[in-house]
Amino acid sequence: MSRHGKRKRSPSTVPAPTPAPASPRELAREIIIPKTLPARYPDTSKFAGQVIIEGNQADPSWAITKAKKAEDHRSTPDDMQLSVTTDGSILPDNKARSGAGYACVYTKPNLRDPSEVKLIEKAFYAPSIDDSNCAEGLGVIEGVHSLIEMLQEASSLLPEDTPVKGYPVVARVFSDSTSTLEAVEERRGPLNTNTTYGATMQEIMRILIAKSHELQAVHGFDVRLELHWVPSHCRQLRHHNLADRRSRTAIHRTASFYTVDGRKAHRHRPYSAYADLQRHLEEQARESPPSTGTNPPPQVAQPQQNRRRRR
Repeated sequence: MSRHGKRKRSPSTVPAPTPAPASPRELAREIIIPKTLPARYPDTSKFAGQVIIEGNQADPSWAITKAKKAEDHRSTPDDMQLSVTTDGSILPDNKARSGAGYACVYTKPNLRDPSEVKLIEKAFYAPSIDDSNCAEGLGVIEGVHSLIEMLQEASSLLPEDTPVKGYPVVARVFSDSTSTLEAVEERRGPLNTNTTYGATMQEIMRILIAKSHELQAVHGFDVRLELHWVPSHCRQLRHHNLADRRSRTAIHRTASFYTVDGRKAHRHRPYSAYADLQRHLEEQARESPPSTGTNPPPQVAQPQQNRRRRR
């Protein structure tokens, strides 16, 4: 009873209306997919992956077995393991040909039908490159870019509610160049950019590092990138032998080519690590101030044929 003699009404016990349940897609967007994720590799000036050299060199047979298993693996959505084998070559003893060649070979999986795979062979001619380590570096860049292309194509097949880091992926690039792999993490110290080799190799490493972060950013996949050393001229590694032959063929033909299952593939303006390198070097030359010393700024060496013509 209140002080005015009227009975106070008890509060209503009618429950509040419950909101409609959210659809699975809305729950996925609100709960499963975070808007931002902490970067696994926050330092974009460092390689976003792992370089494996010493362990493989200590036991080359183990490295060969691992590379062979990677060649034969058939990826599925629940077991994504991608691998690319690269190589680079020069012909120092053949004066009729200048420049370098680099290539990458891999099997492209089909997530809809894991039994169906395609053998991809890419080879490129780099007329102004005269160092084998630079050619090997261009091949590694091409290999990482091929991994990006494969994951981007697979990402387009994923459901819309796939988390940002939904499917774990192991991405491997195999190379027989110890110097190139060591330069990725500067294990022998920083490069001497006052030389033609050092300046060119530094730009190659910058492009490779940028490609490694681009690979980590592909939506729907949690990528673990690994660069592996393998022995050179190993008959047991089919992909490595193919990459070695294709890189030399590119020099002899003085042309680049791209094949799928042995047939020439017609692609509209395919990516080229060499063209990317030339663009980076030209941009650096425009941005750098003119040299005041006696030594000119380092540039990529011109082909030998062109130098003979100028004489």
